[in-house]
Amino acid sequence: MLSVARRKVDGSERRQTAWTLGYDHYLSKRTTLYARWLQLSNAGGSSVSIANVPVVADSGNGVRSLALGVRHNF
Repeated sequence: MLSVARRKVDGSERRQTAWTLGYDHYLSKRTTLYARWLQLSNAGGSSVSIANVPVVADSGNGVRSLALGVRHNF
């Protein structure tokens, strides 16, 4: 999975770009290993962060997130 999102605020220099890369590896019909990488870049005075992440990005800086896990369906 690959995803890119861009946002620009009208009448302002503020803008954000987010990249997400993910992979699922199926161990069986019910068990999956997963990995997700997200990078959020702020520019023009923007200070957007990632939802549910207790890190606030300073103006012009970004946030990176790595998630690794196992999903098992009962």
